[in-house]
Amino acid sequence: MPRARLSGELIDRLPAWLKTLHGGQTVWQWLALLSLLAVTVLASVALTNRIRRLSKRVVRPYGRFMRILASIAVALLVSVVLAVLENEVNITGDLLTAVAIGGKAVIVAMVRKVSAGRMVSDLLRQALSGSTAQDETRQRVVAGFRPFDARGVIVTNDDIDALRDGEGV
Repeated sequence: MPRARLSGELIDRLPAWLKTLHGGQTVWQWLALLSLLAVTVLASVALTNRIRRLSKRVVRPYGRFMRILASIAVALLVSVVLAVLENEVNITGDLLTAVAIGGKAVIVAMVRKVSAGRMVSDLLRQALSGSTAQDETRQRVVAGFRPFDARGVIVTNDDIDALRDGEGV
């Protein structure tokens, strides 16, 4: 059973059902993870909204600078939460990796001013296609889609018609 640094005596006094393992983590660790994620989301939204409201009241060049503070504040908050999850709650393995990647995707998405879903989609596209970030910026967009690179095979209208006939479209 993973042992956490978070107040060992408190954990020892928990009921047995909170100490049972599920998915490589104890129940109390799952509850701590969910609670911290909820608090992080709420705090991020509150910080971002507050900083944006303040930036509208400030004189123009300084207001734009203040908007950067929202991304910095969320980045610091996510970093602190990840440290707490790793060191105090002792979340380990693939779960910690997934939470860390998700948190970092949110930070990058805020800096790039895109949604976290779009950021994750772009990262998955890069991983599946084997492209790098530089390749991604050079790709053209067709009807809102970034097509995969050509594979050296010419696709004709007859090929497309055959696929449509096969699918009944």
